[in-house]
Amino acid sequence: MFILAHRGASNDYLENSISSFKNLESYLIDGVEFDVQLTKDNKLIIFHDYNLKRLTNSTNYIFNLDYDELKKIPLINKEYIPTLDIVMNLLPKNIIINIELKLPSFLNKHKLFAKIIIDFLKKIKNKDNIVISSFNHNLLNEIFLLDNTINLSPIFANEMDNFNKYIDFNFVPYSINLSKEYVSKEIVEFLHFNNNKIWVYSTNTIYEEKFLENLNIDAIFSNIIKKSD
Repeated sequence: MFILAHRGASNDYLENSISSFKNLESYLIDGVEFDVQLTKDNKLIIFHDYNLKRLTNSTNYIFNLDYDELKKIPLINKEYIPTLDIVMNLLPKNIIINIELKLPSFLNKHKLFAKIIIDFLKKIKNKDNIVISSFNHNLLNEIFLLDNTINLSPIFANEMDNFNKYIDFNFVPYSINLSKEYVSKEIVEFLHFNNNKIWVYSTNTIYEEKFLENLNIDAIFSNIIKKSD
């Protein structure tokens, strides 16, 4: 079972901050996960919430700010919100990189976001270890229509009454990303039978991780990553 650092080393540093990424080499991980959004002027930045209030002294929304405006708003750890380009250059070599794309449903930017992320990935020589995930399945489909070589993973927040809904896509998912609350033996057996990998978010205890390992989950997004000796 692969272990991915959820929003960087978020158990020791502020989530999705530069510090949470530049120290990853000292942890026992197989990969990292982080969140990417578009600013008002369509720059790719790393932040989980749409609103800034939880991690800054601002109550504004990221999609209402240009990046030059965003750079002037410090995080609570005194760092600034990083761009995707900066974070990618901080990561250890040869780890799995799960980039979760976040787009509010009311913003009609699916095609634009898809093009921007594809243009960014074109600058990377080896994309085999990069996975693009999102709750916004329409956005993933737009990416697939533009480039069918990218690893795409739909995220589900709820349990489906019909398991076939987990695999009803125009593209072949790289993995199916599920909330730990809705993982069951039946879902795991169904998805594995249909040749789907299962990645689960996000774990906070050793007990949760052992439970998921016993279910033969393929990867987890962990908030309790351990440092190497």
